[in-house]
Amino acid sequence: MSDVLERAAVDVELDDRILRFGKADRIEHAVQVISFAGLGLTGLIQKFFESAISQWWIEFLGGLPQVRVIHRWLATILMLAVIWHFGKAGYRTYVERRPRAMVPSKRDWIAIKESIAVLAGRRHEPVKQGRFTFAEKVEYWSFVWGTVLMIATGYMLWNPISTAKFLPGDFIPAAKAAHGGEAILAVLAILVWHIYHVHIKHFNKSIFTGYISRAEMIEEHGLELEAMEAGKTGPQATQAEIVERRRKFLPAFGVVAVLMMAGIYWFVSFEDTSIATIEPIENVVAYKPLPPEQQSGPALSGDNPLPTIVIPDTTLPTETTVPQGEVTWATVGPVLADSCGTCHSASNSMGGLDLSSYEGALGSEGVVVTGDAAASSLVTVQEAGGHPGQLSAGDLALVTAWIDSGAAGDGETPTAALSWDGGVGATVTLRCGACHSDTVALGGVDLSSLSNALASGDAIVPGDVDGSMLITVQEAGDHPGAFTTDELATIKEWIGAGAP
Repeated sequence: MSDVLERAAVDVELDDRILRFGKADRIEHAVQVISFAGLGLTGLIQKFFESAISQWWIEFLGGLPQVRVIHRWLATILMLAVIWHFGKAGYRTYVERRPRAMVPSKRDWIAIKESIAVLAGRRHEPVKQGRFTFAEKVEYWSFVWGTVLMIATGYMLWNPISTAKFLPGDFIPAAKAAHGGEAILAVLAILVWHIYHVHIKHFNKSIFTGYISRAEMIEEHGLELEAMEAGKTGPQATQAEIVERRRKFLPAFGVVAVLMMAGIYWFVSFEDTSIATIEPIENVVAYKPLPPEQQSGPALSGDNPLPTIVIPDTTLPTETTVPQGEVTWATVGPVLADSCGTCHSASNSMGGLDLSSYEGALGSEGVVVTGDAAASSLVTVQEAGGHPGQLSAGDLALVTAWIDSGAAGDGETPTAALSWDGGVGATVTLRCGACHSDTVALGGVDLSSLSNALASGDAIVPGDVDGSMLITVQEAGDHPGAFTTDELATIKEWIGAGAP
């Protein structure tokens, strides 16, 4: 071992360097570093977007839509680098007949055993290895496998609609899990495996400068050094043979490269569903009580005093927007309890009317006539005006819509919602209209009207929920125009009922 250290010292003093990587190799490595680091960053902050550091990076890079665009540009660069690497490896193997240095061999198993002996203190001489050590081969083939997996799953996530046409919808969430899991594994492998062998064990600068010292060659690549000194590491073919093979290889690879680049173009331009971002839905006030200073009505006194009755000013403008076909008791109940609960509750059911519960409201004959607000006394009394518990115009419209849609209870689907005009159409247009309309029709799907939706292939198949692509794509998840859980349940029920 002392002889090795003495030779290393002499080599450093004489600057006895050996060319290990050419300019093309160093440029390729730089491109891979930039694309990998960028993909790791932009991918992980999307996967863990709820963390504070991810939120900071997303804001710094211009928002989530911009992060997604950057991620896909870097993925495109990585795929182009793969084509270059493929061509360079083919040239060295076929044209120059260089040894397949990155292919695992029996010698690698011997090197593994010898390395274990070094770690155990039973061996003190450097382990002789070829141009690439067994550790470098493991890292290289892990990178190859990871790249293939990331490209395959990336295609599914980039083009979910076309994927769902050929594969079950479950493949898309599975691809998302595999894509994110492999990303974590790849980043950890670089941080732990690569950083240790290249920067901590000793700082190997050859991929940046192109040169490696003789001492490092003895330590890491003894077999290659011996082969170099024997003249066996260069091209194993004559110049005439190289010229002849190059004449055949370059046109053939040119065709392959063009086809592969055409595939990449198709990959990134087939759909834009992964790039499009729907604007946030506007939040509106469904019910807003009056402030205390605008409430009036003194309490009565006597042997049987009544509590204070709040009479809101119905002349004030309303901010209520009635969601057609989607109102249930969960929305209407609090409104009635606030305005009517003083006189019509379980404990004070004036006139035998209890509006504090769904069962109480529907249990009084004629008060709530399901599907007919005009025949319901709850609505007619309020429309007459002057009632002590007078509803605002907006709240009355909400109650009217609830009764006309079927007076649904908590967790129920309003009857009117189970039709295209009663609510389904509005939901589909809201979620899907940006990409699937009579002007855009992405993927040939137009969901702007029921007739157009039914004419768009198997987008909606009346009576067949599982056969409807609208449901398949939505259940796969990660769709830009995703329905809420309740919306998806309503639309499935609507399709199952024949898509009326």
